[in-house]
Amino acid sequence: MSSIFNQLLNVKGTVVEDVRIVDSPLRPEPVLEVRVRPRAGALRCSRCGRRRRGYDQGGGVRVF
Repeated sequence: MSSIFNQLLNVKGTVVEDVRIVDSPLRPEPVLEVRVRPRAGALRCSRCGRRRRGYDQGGGVRVF
């Protein structure tokens, strides 16, 4: 299932940890929430794609 979401989201070097449908009173329709993490050894810059020592550990929701 992880590879299906990686293809749908067009993300590389990640592992899908959790998928759920979130129903919120602030939105008119339910939202599909996908939690991903970087694959071990695949630490890359999100802008240029080059290997980096660190990875963006910032919290928060990414909207695509």
